[in-house]
Amino acid sequence: MRFREFRGEIYDAGDIGKEIAKGLFPRQQIQRSLHFFEGHNGEIEQANRVEEFELAVMEINRVLGGTKEPFDPAVEQLKKLVGNRRLPLFADDLEFPETREMYRAEVAAWREAKRTFPSWAEREFRRPATAAVGMALEYYATMIGYWVKGINSNPEERKAVARAVVIAVESTLALHYGEGHMIRDVKDWMLEEKEAFSLLVQRKIERLEDGGQK
Repeated sequence: MRFREFRGEIYDAGDIGKEIAKGLFPRQQIQRSLHFFEGHNGEIEQANRVEEFELAVMEINRVLGGTKEPFDPAVEQLKKLVGNRRLPLFADDLEFPETREMYRAEVAAWREAKRTFPSWAEREFRRPATAAVGMALEYYATMIGYWVKGINSNPEERKAVARAVVIAVESTLALHYGEGHMIRDVKDWMLEEKEAFSLLVQRKIERLEDGGQK
């Protein structure tokens, strides 16, 4: 996902975000999880998860665009909050009025992600990718909240959008890509808050096997 100023200059979210994340999560589990994607087969592991994430987002966008009926209450709730806006893929640009606003949103998104699941950075998950995948998903959702509502909007409204994005993406992964890497990465904390998901999604994740450590 890239950020574009209205005057046209483009900044890569991955490059900026990784440096900010290192500053916010020093010497913690999140660092070990990030290193998982930098080690042997790291690029392949990352590419697998990016592909699954983008397939889920494209499935959601069919609903947001009106070409498909909502297949889960979480996606229906997201549509109520964002309307016909299409969720961006990693190669897409998000427009912000100026660089300062973009950086404010970027730093705030990482900090909000850290607050949302404060145990991420300390917990030893069974799967090495879990902490990094969770951080990235919460960060993405928070940025969507800023993008939809604006940098100076009501915080509760932004958080509602971000929360809806997370639940919709995780629900879509469970329902459509239940044999993938990413859904296994997020399974543990989905079970911790399973009441947030539809009964069908709950059944899917309860039956999901870990499928190894990757």
